Amino acid sequence: MSVIICDYVHPLLRNKMPSFFQSTIPKEFLANCHECNICKPVEASFVEQVRILGNSKCCNYQPKLPNFMVGYLLETKNTLFRARVFSNPHAQLSINPLGVCSNSSSIVQEKLNTLNDERLNRCTFYDNGRCGIWNGVNGICASWICYSIAGFAGRKFWLHLGQLLERIELELASLCLEGLGIDTHVKTWSDSLPETVINDWQAEYPDREQFYRSCSTIIKQVPKAHIEFLFKTKYNQAYNQLQQLYLKAFRTTLCATLTFNKTLEIVNDSGFYEIILEPTTGYGFKVNRFFLEALKQFDGRPITTVRQELKRKYGASIPDDQLLLMQNNEVLI
Repeated sequence: MSVIICDYVHPLLRNKMPSFFQSTIPKEFLANCHECNICKPVEASFVEQVRILGNSKCCNYQPKLPNFMVGYLLETKNTLFRARVFSNPHAQLSINPLGVCSNSSSIVQEKLNTLNDERLNRCTFYDNGRCGIWNGVNGICASWICYSIAGFAGRKFWLHLGQLLERIELELASLCLEGLGIDTHVKTWSDSLPETVINDWQAEYPDREQFYRSCSTIIKQVPKAHIEFLFKTKYNQAYNQLQQLYLKAFRTTLCATLTFNKTLEIVNDSGFYEIILEPTTGYGFKVNRFFLEALKQFDGRPITTVRQELKRKYGASIPDDQLLLMQNNEVLI
């Protein structure tokens, strides 16, 4: 099944994005934040993604929700969001003109830092195993595909997309403030804004919910050409890089020749072998001994020759999708 990149963009922005965001991509099924598949048991396979133990999830990231997204969540009557932001005096949140974000320096900002403790630094909007604001979540969370079906190249694409969307979202949040005649002198997300700015804002807009709804209205009226202009000028370099990552990540054909990447770290783990692609996070695969030995037979010869040899010697074959996964993860190069 295929979707388009825009499916991972906030609903308020989907019809305003450049044409590239209409590009088709395979639907990600290995992992997503709303319904975490890496927390579930999987059927036996040649390749097993390195998984999280128990029912833990990596929702330790406190999202930065721009003002217009806050307004959208209020408009869609997301009762969980309203309760946890506006009715919870103990919430460690900063509610300010730019939007809603964490105000605690103790919050872990990297999702993968505390996978082994499902209670530590849980996201404010985590709700019984799922994301409670998925209908209006920001770009970082919407594009957090920690195990992509496109492999390591896919993971790089999604990380870059999230970072680019976050920059665009902040730009639009600032645009909302300009439209409402507010000058915070702050152009980046911060845990705290000057007290004078907060006091002036609260005095001018005592109804905070209505303020955020006004921001949502402003973004609805922003022309598509304005957002396209941002991508092609201020964020042109990052935008071009995203398109290059897309071409590399979602290729669907195998190279004519492949070679096993001997630079990768491989760890023996109770009869399986863990291929580490990203040492800092432990991102990688667990494979059985036969599959690892089969991969090592790829030595730069045409893949048809190697596959014929595997079939003749061992009576086994490696499906195209498994080889493509290894190619896109740079296990085979």
